[in-house]
Amino acid sequence: MKKILGYIAGLAFFYAALFFAGSTPFGQSLLQASTFTAAGSITPIGTLNVTLQNGSSLSGSGTATTFNFAQYLKVDYYSNLSGYQAVLIYTDNSIATANPKYTGFGDGAGLIKTTATNVNVPMHWVVFTTPQSGGYNFHPINPDNEFFVVDKKRPDGSAFPAGFASFIYDVREAFSLLAAAPLPDRSTNSGTVYVYLAANFAGQSAGTYKTSTLSFDLVTLNNGAIVASHQKRTFTATVAAS
Repeated sequence: MKKILGYIAGLAFFYAALFFAGSTPFGQSLLQASTFTAAGSITPIGTLNVTLQNGSSLSGSGTATTFNFAQYLKVDYYSNLSGYQAVLIYTDNSIATANPKYTGFGDGAGLIKTTATNVNVPMHWVVFTTPQSGGYNFHPINPDNEFFVVDKKRPDGSAFPAGFASFIYDVREAFSLLAAAPLPDRSTNSGTVYVYLAANFAGQSAGTYKTSTLSFDLVTLNNGAIVASHQKRTFTATVAAS
């Protein structure tokens, strides 16, 4: 009996040594399983980086009815968060810190006239997966491809978002009616897109028009309502119209 027990103990010591040395298939498989388990723990991450391209400020001057910004925005995004994620574009011109703050009726989307803060002009956006050589010309405005920059405040005071056209990119595919835009399939959890902007001064007088609240926001939504904002980038846009 002592011999048998000694033999079993010897075998146990031998295989244990091989296992810790990683020199048997059995030992290797257990080590791999251990590594896989550790790697399977995923930290929820949502990141958004928006950088101005082709200039140091989102600004310019012009006499045409439609003003095309020479600058554009590069939007890098990533999300492994659960639920429905999206990248939004909007202004928030009625908040106390807006400069200028919109004082008129309606939602006050787009650019506000600095000398008459009850006056606003619409901004338009379009999104691509690559930079556009020579920029992008919004004139004439094409409602099939280009969309209004909505404001966080709806005319009736109801909750934002004001429509699916405010989604520049669907970060998690879901049952939603995304705006068509030049991108037929805009559902992915990471990537880079390029946003071009314009302002429409039709029927407006000369002056400086501005917003300090042009925002890009990586959010989680539930039934069309924002339940969490993960990353936000805000820009100032100014146009001197003459």
